[in-house]
Amino acid sequence: MVIKFEVIDKTNRKLRMTDYNWHHIIRRHPEIASHQEKIIESLEKPNKITDL
Repeated sequence: MVIKFEVIDKTNRKLRMTDYNWHHIIRRHPEIASHQEKIIESLEKPNKITDL
């Protein structure tokens, strides 16, 4: 398993995106492929958390 990126969210959980998961997401949503940094930022600093 190759880790594409790893972040710690606001609730102090470690989130890992594997290459496999990233490619699965990009296959269905190719429009976000060039926005990896924004995705990381959103995971680290979300505007709103609705459920823990």
